[in-house]
Amino acid sequence: MAGRRESSEIARRLLGVALAANGIHLTAEQSVCPALELFKLIQEHSGVEVSLAHCRGLVMAGLAPGRIGIDCEGPGRNRSWCEMADLYFSADEARAIRSLPVNQREAAFLRHWTLKESMVKATRGSVFTDLNRLVVERSGEDPCARTAEQGTWFAWQGRLAGCTAGIVCALPDRPDLRLFECPDPCSSNASAECFRELEAQGPGLFRLM
Repeated sequence: MAGRRESSEIARRLLGVALAANGIHLTAEQSVCPALELFKLIQEHSGVEVSLAHCRGLVMAGLAPGRIGIDCEGPGRNRSWCEMADLYFSADEARAIRSLPVNQREAAFLRHWTLKESMVKATRGSVFTDLNRLVVERSGEDPCARTAEQGTWFAWQGRLAGCTAGIVCALPDRPDLRLFECPDPCSSNASAECFRELEAQGPGLFRLM
């Protein structure tokens, strides 16, 4: 099982493959520069925003023409989900999680957490101060939310490789969201052709409190 450092290296490799799939190629020098410097470089030269995420069992790279944030969390951790919801979520969200059976609380918490952390990444916010300012709203047909402070955001949440994943991006219109899987991004033979498109399901809404 990959550790944090190895997962970060895999995420870099996956980013290179994802960029190549969109006709963007990094030099050897660019591919090893610090992450924030690399993201800025990509945005300045190609107009593409980047977000990376990894957890036990999943590595993600997200690209968008506007701000984007992605997050993923693996299952099976022993946490006090109600106490964490009290600390990081709105009062209504925390009550909703506390009202669930014990065996459903982890999944519910992670669904909220991944979307909230994705939004924090997209807005360049802070996990410690902004998570409880965001409230997840659901809509089956129109996955766009307009907020006075932040404009229009699209939010997607679902399951990938057994993990909970969230994606948030700032776009003026409902985007053509496409999800791809690269089975072995570390392989020396990994290329744009390695990507397999996944079906996107589970739209959600964001609003600010």
